[in-house]
Amino acid sequence: MVWWLFPLLAVATVPAVQVSMWRQRAVFALDRRLAENSRTRWYLIDLLTGRDQAKEIRAFGLARFFFGRLSGCYDQVLAKEKALKLRVMRREVLARLAGDATVAGALAVVLAAAAAGRLGAASALTAVACLFFAAQQGTTVSTALGGANASAFYLDALRKFTAAPVGAPASAPPLTGRSFALLEAREVSFTYPAGRRPALERVSVRLHAGETVALVGENG
Repeated sequence: MVWWLFPLLAVATVPAVQVSMWRQRAVFALDRRLAENSRTRWYLIDLLTGRDQAKEIRAFGLARFFFGRLSGCYDQVLAKEKALKLRVMRREVLARLAGDATVAGALAVVLAAAAAGRLGAASALTAVACLFFAAQQGTTVSTALGGANASAFYLDALRKFTAAPVGAPASAPPLTGRSFALLEAREVSFTYPAGRRPALERVSVRLHAGETVALVGENG
């Protein structure tokens, strides 16, 4: 019996599994870094292809400007994805070589034992078949574990996003049309994640019940 093949085959799959899980972590991290880029791209695509926006885009000659921004966003995505794929490819090649070297070493030991007469022909053939079968199954296992790991990252991000903040106050009762006579905001400031200057800076507003108010800014 060549019982030592089983732990050896398990060791042979470790590099591939590690690389598969690392790849999913890296892809998830890149998706998070490119989230703002993705929102910008979809917004620009909507501006450049929307029927309602076409009149203003043509009237103000903004098509070239928006298309340039869209191209810049895609250039950034392609550059980062290319860099990631190159890193992944290098790691996968090294992991594959390590796993194949382990299997090849085990195969050499089995053949040497068979040639020396310490292992029967039937046992040797069975061991060789198991080696090839296990090598194929190792690739399948690493791929499956990598896919499950990828889903876990996104589920964990969703749980964190929907979880209540630590120390959050109890939810207030819903407001109705007669629950208040005045809503007031004081010194409100806000900057978009990709913005270079505040979109709102120290803005105060008072809204009375039944009052209609129009808010007009530089973006129309």
